Amino acid sequence: MLEAIPFFLAPAVMFSAGGLLCLAQFARLTAVLGLVRTLNRERASLIRELASAAGEQHTIIARRCEGLTAQAERVLLHARTVRNACRFLVAGILMMVACSLTIGASLLIAALEAVALGLFILGLVAIFVGLSLVLSELRVSLDEVTFEHQNLLRIHEDAARNFAR
Repeated sequence: MLEAIPFFLAPAVMFSAGGLLCLAQFARLTAVLGLVRTLNRERASLIRELASAAGEQHTIIARRCEGLTAQAERVLLHARTVRNACRFLVAGILMMVACSLTIGASLLIAALEAVALGLFILGLVAIFVGLSLVLSELRVSLDEVTFEHQNLLRIHEDAARNFAR
């Protein structure tokens, strides 16, 4: 019986590592969703201002609202990627836990060794997919800020050109 203890170690290490990855991704998801809420609050405030704005001010506020709408949609897509990464990482952890339990049960029923191996491999695949989504999210994480920066530069340049007239 004691010889089975080392076999429990690999899945236990994997679900500990997966837990740390999940912690980071859940924090990231919270930050991204907070950004969406901030964008929506700013947009709602600008929509209220838009009702009383006229002329050039109306145009500037309308363009800013359009930019915020586009940015919020991009950030929501980003949030979905982070959420999906979390899902795969959690699935991988669950499979590693099931693998550990199946290893223990295989001491009584030898045929469960194949099931334990399958769960371990599926867990690794799920964690791999989750990490791939994390890499994908990292690739586009700066895009939203870059988009907002460029949008504000365009609005500023348009306002400066109109002021110069």
